[in-house]
Amino acid sequence: MRDIYLLLIGTDSKETSLIASVASNLEYVSLLGGYTNLPDARQLLDNRTVDVVLVGTEVEDTYRVAAEIGKDYQNAITLVMEEDVTEESLYRVIASGAKGVLPKNFEPEELIEKLSRISQSLEEKATRLKASRGNRELNDSKGKIFSIFSAKGGVGRTFLGVNLAVELSQEFDDSKVILLDLDLEFSAIPLATDIFPKLTLVDLAEDIRTMDADLIQRYITRHDSGVDVLAASQNYIGDQYITAEQTNKVIGILQTMYDYVIIEMPSRFTENTAPALSNADFLLLMTVPEMALIKHTKEVLRVLEDLEYPEQNIKLILNQVNRKNTIRVNDIKKTLQKPVYITIPEDLKHVRPSLNQGYPLIMHLPKSSASKRIKSLARKLVMDVGGKGLH
Repeated sequence: MRDIYLLLIGTDSKETSLIASVASNLEYVSLLGGYTNLPDARQLLDNRTVDVVLVGTEVEDTYRVAAEIGKDYQNAITLVMEEDVTEESLYRVIASGAKGVLPKNFEPEELIEKLSRISQSLEEKATRLKASRGNRELNDSKGKIFSIFSAKGGVGRTFLGVNLAVELSQEFDDSKVILLDLDLEFSAIPLATDIFPKLTLVDLAEDIRTMDADLIQRYITRHDSGVDVLAASQNYIGDQYITAEQTNKVIGILQTMYDYVIIEMPSRFTENTAPALSNADFLLLMTVPEMALIKHTKEVLRVLEDLEYPEQNIKLILNQVNRKNTIRVNDIKKTLQKPVYITIPEDLKHVRPSLNQGYPLIMHLPKSSASKRIKSLARKLVMDVGGKGLH
């Protein structure tokens, strides 16, 4: 069983005592303590790994708190307690993003079962990650994968993905490059590239049994730059429509078709997008010089460490850097205990219009400060990964 760290918020004294008793008899569960509300619990959530948060009925709005935890601490699994578990409460659980509900007058066996299943799920996830990394080493001759992730939205994943893909395609011996959009909830790549895909990843996933390179080609949209794009979806649908098996198969086939696969991940780790993490040659972890984002990035690094993800494969990208930043690059290095792979200067005057109007900045303004830095990033990545097209 994988060790899990449990935090309580808003449980009464009787519930807390019973939960503590259960936890003390389970070798794989460590109870971190209890708080009366979420604001008081944030300091602990911001500064250490928490696998499970159990939200009790003593908080004012259980499901609002659960939703906030899901939004701000996306790697924690949230359980909620209810006076009575009804069909309506189950719907509210789903809507809040919580992963389960426990009756207020629960039996110890009910809690043990939920914690056991969570532990097994986390252990299986770590095992799959290791196995996938092993398979990745056996297929080193295939296309190189750069997966882009950030702890929050608005950090610049889409901008980086689009412009990095264009630079690799046009400046490295006409390398074949595809941009794979895995952000099923907030897909921005079609807008940023001004393309109108007729078919998307969601449509492709339905044909998993017959999926091959020829079939995938029908779902790809070619951008004017020569970069191919496999868009996530045409509408907001949520990520439940794609499985990890489908994602893994798509990535595996794309590796045989392209020299470089650039993957934009959603701003949270999910089961169905895990193959983008485990198959990546490099994980481009983006953040910006803001305290809240730095804290969330630190939590991401803790999760990756728990998953035994190779530290050398994580490349920290610091975006939106300017002289007015109150947090300096050296401070970020010390806080995250990780070197910054490259910084990208803030260039709002040019970056925002390029995204809103749908043109890659690196094509239209190659001498802008942001474009120059992405050119440097592309060369650095290709050199370090041993990819095609380096002179």
